[in-house]
This record gives sequence, C-alpha cells and structure tokens, in this order.
Amino acid sequence: MEIIKEKKFYSFFGKDSDHNIAVAVLENGVWLIVRDDGTAKGADGRRYVNVSREEETEPMPPDDPILIEDADPNPIPDTVLVTVGWTVDADKPIVL
Repeated sequence: MEIIKEKKFYSFFGKDSDHNIAVAVLENGVWLIVRDDGTAKGADGRRYVNVSREEETEPMPPDDPILIEDADPNPIPDTVLVTVGWTVDADKPIVL
C-alpha cells in the first residue's frame, strides 16, 4: 500500500457544523477535498482514504488547578489519531 504524506491541511468552518470544508495538499501535489468520514476526492479524480495511527496523550497532573476548578464532562482521551497520510489502495480509513 502506498501512503502519500500530507504537506498542508486547511479547514474552514461555516456558521454551523453543516457547512465545514477541509482541503489537504499531498506531497505529490494532489489537492484533496476531505470529508468527515475520512475519505477524500482528489483533484486527479481518484478517491483517497486517510491513514492514521494511534498515539497516547500525556495525562494532565491530578493537581492541575484547571482540572480541580472546572471538571470537563469530556475528558482528554488516552489516545488520539494522528494522520500518517492518504492512500488510494483501500476502501475505508485505516488505523495502523
């Protein structure tokens, strides 16, 4: 599977969440219109899917004043997905 790295990523937000758009530029020069589901349409007419890997996040210290004063109902997850690149060799997004 060939993974093409992403050079730039631009995200534009509308007044509501139904009007967001994202554009990625790959190192081979192809521009992608990125969808929320991890797929994209390339300027070359091909369908691309996102390739990412899970990375652990650093836990916040338990005595952090922000955690004590304002408990977040959505705590920081233990892992996050980090984009590795894009490929045309798969049907759905890939997590390595």
